[in-house]
Amino acid sequence: MASKSFTLLTVIVLINIFNCFAEENYVEDDQTMKIDLYQRSPTEENGSVSGSKDPNGSISILDYMNQEFYGKISIGRPGQTLNVVFDTTWIYTWVLSSKCSSIYNIGCYFHNKYNHDKSSDYKPDGRKFFVNLGIYNLTGFYSYDNISVSQYNVSNFSFIEITEVPKSFIINKADGVVGLGQKASNYDPLFYALSRQGKVRNSLFSIYFNRNYGSYKRGSIMLGYIDRNLTRSRKINGTKVYDEILYLPAPGLSYWQLHMDQIVMVHNSTRNSTFCAKGCNAVLYSSSSTITGPAKEVAQIHKFINAEKFLMDRYSVDCKKVDSLPAIHFRVRNKTFTLTGPKYVTKISYKFGTLCLTAFQEADTSTWFLGGAFLSEAYTIYDVAQRRIGLVNAA
Repeated sequence: MASKSFTLLTVIVLINIFNCFAEENYVEDDQTMKIDLYQRSPTEENGSVSGSKDPNGSISILDYMNQEFYGKISIGRPGQTLNVVFDTTWIYTWVLSSKCSSIYNIGCYFHNKYNHDKSSDYKPDGRKFFVNLGIYNLTGFYSYDNISVSQYNVSNFSFIEITEVPKSFIINKADGVVGLGQKASNYDPLFYALSRQGKVRNSLFSIYFNRNYGSYKRGSIMLGYIDRNLTRSRKINGTKVYDEILYLPAPGLSYWQLHMDQIVMVHNSTRNSTFCAKGCNAVLYSSSSTITGPAKEVAQIHKFINAEKFLMDRYSVDCKKVDSLPAIHFRVRNKTFTLTGPKYVTKISYKFGTLCLTAFQEADTSTWFLGGAFLSEAYTIYDVAQRRIGLVNAA
């Protein structure tokens, strides 16, 4: 057990060093914001790398352990900066509270915490918050304060101060979550508040991840507009024509779910394996790079690519065979989003070799959760006003 714990800790440290990412954003115009994602080196994370700053002001979005995408917000007056996950499967905004004692709750250790006593704009709410997420609980209370994201400020915003988190939260980089899910209750998610207060031009946001995993730039989150330059195009008679956007209705749920027609693994010219054969539900999952699906089907995928069980429900493959792994096609109506081996396997190089982990994870569910590995192929649009999802092949 001790050796396994040491191995796991070593892997966490290695992945942390390899997969620290940062990004900066810029203002498209007075009512649109673009968040660009960049891979960040360890020296940049420690603040020892100098360079020019975005003249418009920027927030940073990081990729930690190839598991967690997070950025920065500021709460209160004067502002208190915290790291948060931007999550399309969640509606609430919550951050760790200064009332969460690192002595009695180890999950709060190594984190920034919001202290409402230091904010002149803080207003108490009085309501308690508790949610059971199955494997752990979140406990806290509602508060009101101003929240800033880049140059945008949402006044008198209702959010949650968390006072109890699971012990495992100690290894997370984020200090909280900003929910980008659909409004499904009386609670206003942050983007809805931005829209209601007239801070964005259109009531939609879009997400793009590029495929250049070795570069600093990883992708973009656009608030209020669609950047067609980040979608696939072709030249017809000298004219640039962009691929058509497929719009799908989004059920009135707290997350962004669509209907997927099938998933096909192409072994060779004469043999395919089909998953989600009769169609299935798929949820867009912006805060993780993984693709989670029904345990039986994901197990079959891992069997076909000769993946072996590693740690923390992850599977590894032979790094020498990544380029020859079968392509996997995700089909949604007339759109196909294809992942080749290098796109669904993450290579982690360290002193003693290279580790190759697949993006697929098994879960006790009939729904697929499509994280960054899928989103690198699909430019996704989240139309809040019309409750619909837009999909188009990424550039």
